[in-house]
Amino acid sequence: MLFPRREFMRNDGQRGWEGLYRAALLEEDGAKLLARCDEAEAAIKERLRQVMAEAGDSTAERQQLSSALRNIALLRTEPRE
Repeated sequence: MLFPRREFMRNDGQRGWEGLYRAALLEEDGAKLLARCDEAEAAIKERLRQVMAEAGDSTAERQQLSSALRNIALLRTEPRE
């Protein structure tokens, strides 16, 4: 693990995935990119599970999480210099 997950997790975990996602998007070292993507994807999926289990309208956050997962998938396939 490149960053301890707790560095990016708030107590409630709601937005902790964003730090890991941002780190993956900004990673320039191709050797570290896949690990960053793995960390971000795991955190995004965990938050998505939490959102799905919560009551209330979370449509906007679900869309944001789904978009982030798509971007991570694209990032994995994007050629790096």
